[in-house]
Amino acid sequence: SAIDDIDAISYITKISDGINVISTNNSDIVIRELKPGLIANGFIVINSYLDEFDVKERKILDYWDLPRLLDKNLTGTFEVSIKIAGIDPPGVADTEIRKYLAVLGVNAISAEDGTVFFLQHFSNIYKDLKQAKKVFLIIGLDKIVKSRQDAAFQTKCMGIFGMESVVLGIQPKPGKIPSIAELLPPSANRDRELHLIILDNGRTNLLQGKFKDLFLCIGCRACNKHCPIRHAFAGDDYIWSSKNYLTQFLTGNIDSIDVCLHCEACRLECPVDIDLPHLMWQAKMDYVTKHGTPLRHKILGSPETLAKLGSTFAPIANWIMS
Repeated sequence: SAIDDIDAISYITKISDGINVISTNNSDIVIRELKPGLIANGFIVINSYLDEFDVKERKILDYWDLPRLLDKNLTGTFEVSIKIAGIDPPGVADTEIRKYLAVLGVNAISAEDGTVFFLQHFSNIYKDLKQAKKVFLIIGLDKIVKSRQDAAFQTKCMGIFGMESVVLGIQPKPGKIPSIAELLPPSANRDRELHLIILDNGRTNLLQGKFKDLFLCIGCRACNKHCPIRHAFAGDDYIWSSKNYLTQFLTGNIDSIDVCLHCEACRLECPVDIDLPHLMWQAKMDYVTKHGTPLRHKILGSPETLAKLGSTFAPIANWIMS
């Protein structure tokens, strides 16, 4: 049980036995909360999801370019699954064990019997579970659900509601990304370890406060589909979604959520009816109550004063501009 990201990263570092290569899935909890600290601790972090496909150029840039996948009756594909017990699936004796760590965020886990569910679009997660020397399953408190049936349902919903918006995130790799196979030869020692880390990292405070509706999020990122500010965060090293943007602000990782236009597209797209625009406003009001209104906001919030100042200084401003 890790109280925060520092606690979780310290545990992974302590247990790593000098192994410095980590493979991750495309999980928000790993990419946003753990990856920066793991890199700072000297680990080489590879997102195995990006190694599953090779895209030469982005052809789908906005939601109007998206194929209407929900109309094609593809939901049956989310019934296709690989069932394994622990980290040694059938046929593992024929698998090459490689000396690296797999740090994988889970999509859901059953409190009833401990069954863990992953949603994978290709085979990267299964490969890591099958061949990594040490596997760390990262379980956010919001991923723990009552029963196996509930966990399976939540994971399928994440795939079904997110299968169109996920296409928006497929893009050319940022430079040359090494693969696990390129970096590491097979390990002669076949002993393996499985570690489960239940991560709080501020979730308890959110659950007990006015932002507890964020825990309804199933992580499908359907809110991305019509979000007009999505492109503004293409260069950020965390998985963009409206919910993640707000969470970054609430946890103090970014200073402002002023880029949000409050167009309500995320609320309309959300399959579980989270009112993200309301929560954005609430976060802003709480910030102003605690820190006061920033000078920039006071100036921009007084258009009449700005107009008078503009008229007064127009001769100087026009001379400078020319």
